[in-house]
Amino acid sequence: MDSKLVYRALRQISQWTVDGFYSEVRVSGQENVPATGPLIVTPCHHNEILDIATLAVTMPHRRPVCFWAKSTMFANSIAKTIMTSSGSIPVRRNPNNSSNAGDKKKHGSESNFALFRETFRALDKGEVVGVFPEGTSYTEPHIAQIKEGAAWAALEHARWQMQHTSEYKEGGPEKLMVVPVGIIYTDKSHFQSQVLVQYGKPIDTEPYAQRYLASNDPHAEVKELTAEIETRLTKLTVNAKDWCTTMSTSPKRRSFHTPHPWPVMQLSYSLMDRFDDGNSQEAVTKLVKYSGILYHAGISHGSLVALYSSSEKPSRAVSIGVFLREAITTVLHPRFLCFFPIGLLHIPAYIVGSCAARFLADPQEPETLAERKAVCGGVTFGATAALL
Repeated sequence: MDSKLVYRALRQISQWTVDGFYSEVRVSGQENVPATGPLIVTPCHHNEILDIATLAVTMPHRRPVCFWAKSTMFANSIAKTIMTSSGSIPVRRNPNNSSNAGDKKKHGSESNFALFRETFRALDKGEVVGVFPEGTSYTEPHIAQIKEGAAWAALEHARWQMQHTSEYKEGGPEKLMVVPVGIIYTDKSHFQSQVLVQYGKPIDTEPYAQRYLASNDPHAEVKELTAEIETRLTKLTVNAKDWCTTMSTSPKRRSFHTPHPWPVMQLSYSLMDRFDDGNSQEAVTKLVKYSGILYHAGISHGSLVALYSSSEKPSRAVSIGVFLREAITTVLHPRFLCFFPIGLLHIPAYIVGSCAARFLADPQEPETLAERKAVCGGVTFGATAALL
């Protein structure tokens, strides 16, 4: 009997949530994820719980992902059953803090064994462990920090294997791999935006583990593996030096008309390189102001381009004419007429989702907007459909 019924249910809910909130989820690098064997995936973390949902539904081979959870959440038998069935792994404290002085003196053995024991057991079963190396979800123009929890777990697992060799089948334990994952949102808090999930090439931990076990300073190998994870994760994500560069590339990127919204990364990096050359400060300043106007007006650059293809400034009469033309065309379009009855079911979800984003999310934390919209809107839609 499958012992992860809760995980399967949550993954299905995640599938509905991700498919409903985003217009497209594209996945690349599936070939980098082995179908079997112990694996640690290290995704970036810029969109709260939706990162977990996105990782769960896009994981190649439909492999379940086990995430770390505080051991206190396993306190009673009922909670423990639910958490275990969801694939969660208890940890006694924040793994990313395992590099303190006490752990260094013990060479990461006793204290880390207690910390990672359940993680090691999951890996020995050939499961996938998901670790967000940034430690928390945040909104920045680039990856701000990579903590050492994933590296400590990977390297201490080698020590665990060495001390439990008698428990493995003939041929010895399987090799542990670490796969960085980049999750890129074109606009993470906006309904019907797109998502690109990139699974990077796996990192073979065996060379690091050999040096780690033989070293008098094992923390040096932890830092080296952490640096490699950071390097690869940076290549899988879009990183700008500051917010001005990020904002200046946004409208410019949307001015490119391609039959498909990808490749976002290549286009973004090309624009960032252009604006980082030191000779484009005036253009950057104007584009930042333009981005601010678009944000406060609640309209996208693409919408303006579609409405006003001419470079001439439109008059009030022309603007009203365009508005009426688009409104009539939309209402009389066959797709609108077909969608309208079904669209009525979505109105409560849209209202609740919008209210949740406005009153329950922190406007200073954009990563919470999509979470509140998707969860509250999705639950409301499900309740509406059930009642009808």
